[in-house]
Amino acid sequence: MQVKKFAKMLLIALPILLIVIQILWSPFEKPEKLQQALRRWAGSMETVFRHFDFNQKNALKQWEEKIFSGKVAYWVDFGGGGGFVHSKSENTSSAIFRRLKFDPKNYPILSWKWHAVRFPQKEGAQDQIAGDDFAARMYVVFLSAFFTNIECVEYVWDETLQEGTILKSPYSDQIRQLVVQSGPVPEHEWVSENRNIAKDYELLFGKPPERKVAAIAIMTDSEGTASEAEALFDDIRIGKDGV
Repeated sequence: MQVKKFAKMLLIALPILLIVIQILWSPFEKPEKLQQALRRWAGSMETVFRHFDFNQKNALKQWEEKIFSGKVAYWVDFGGGGGFVHSKSENTSSAIFRRLKFDPKNYPILSWKWHAVRFPQKEGAQDQIAGDDFAARMYVVFLSAFFTNIECVEYVWDETLQEGTILKSPYSDQIRQLVVQSGPVPEHEWVSENRNIAKDYELLFGKPPERKVAAIAIMTDSEGTASEAEALFDDIRIGKDGV
């Protein structure tokens, strides 16, 4: 028994011992080079600031809800080998959001996958409120110091508006909207997005972002048109270039 125990300990200790010997007996490897390598390794580990994959049934546990006009149903659904957020609005408007804090200069990239299942019926809409219904939205929220001047970059998927269209929310001049997808796609097809938050903020507001991001949110709504809308969201990542 003692021999087996010793052999097991040796198998565990041997890789560590080899690493120590390699460090001690590398006369050509200067300490500063080792430090640089460690810094590069640490930086690569921080490429992704946050990743939401929704593969657990309780994946929305730390997400909060903001109700504007009736509750939209948001739940974790499963299919195609993984989980995702399923949203369904029936003449309702609410969003779910996740509080987090990061500098968009350090982590400028926001990527995600989504699918617009059903668009709100905006045909013939006579006012801006009805026109502000979207099957799918992704918000980036910049919080002011006094909670009175919240700025939002809002990525939207519309049925007819051309990609690249810039809009202002009818509810606030501080919410700027960018159409990043237009029209329906095949039933089981996911669309991937990769946006530079800092660049999009400057495009929409005409200046670089000065404050940190305070939250991200997803939303489906149809109350302006008194119709229905439905969407899927998945694989939300925040990080550096290449996430």
